[in-house]
Amino acid sequence: HPSSSLFRGNNSDTAPYAHWVNPSYDTSDNSTHPPPLYTRFQTPECWITDENNGTTTPPNHCDAITDNSRFEIYQLQWNNLPPSFPSAIKETPGQICLLGYSHSSHMVLSLLNRVKTPPHWLQAHYPSSVTTTYLKEETSRPRVNCTAVVIGMGQWSAGYPGRHPTLFSTYRAEMRDMMRTILLHFPRASVYVRSMHASPLNGRTAACPPEDWRNPLVVEVYTRIAE
Repeated sequence: HPSSSLFRGNNSDTAPYAHWVNPSYDTSDNSTHPPPLYTRFQTPECWITDENNGTTTPPNHCDAITDNSRFEIYQLQWNNLPPSFPSAIKETPGQICLLGYSHSSHMVLSLLNRVKTPPHWLQAHYPSSVTTTYLKEETSRPRVNCTAVVIGMGQWSAGYPGRHPTLFSTYRAEMRDMMRTILLHFPRASVYVRSMHASPLNGRTAACPPEDWRNPLVVEVYTRIAE
């Protein structure tokens, strides 16, 4: 029978999966002040809106603001990683398939040099997009033999592309139907559901009325539904 689990950081619901550390800060020296924690941000003129539809060339400073070099000093430290996670990533003898969209595609790229068999990206925006027909088409491609499926949903369901959020009750029903479809299609695969990561408040989520519904409260409920 297929196995299904959710990646969790600890037994506690509030325990973080991991934390970022600035190695230049000596935590044992109480007389020193921690360095500033830099964050990414975009000013309104850098946004892609319905009006410009991405056709307007943004000012030159937009690229500089979102530069990643300020984060290079930070190191990620895992707190209490569940044993299923490293075994799924490092010890899976077959092929890991990532189901979702943009975040899943980045995970595929990050896994290329970490696993023996190249991972496969199963592209899907919404849980309702994952149909039996779609899975048959995807898994009939050459060199696709999913022995582990990692699912990441919620970003599009709560995001701005649909112009309205997916209600919790609807999302629950869609996730339930999707999981049934996946478990039937992959009877021998290990199936994992990763939690929807939290995002900070921004111009869209903090607008009134909001233009994007991926605020921390909605993300938390979506993750609990996935559980």
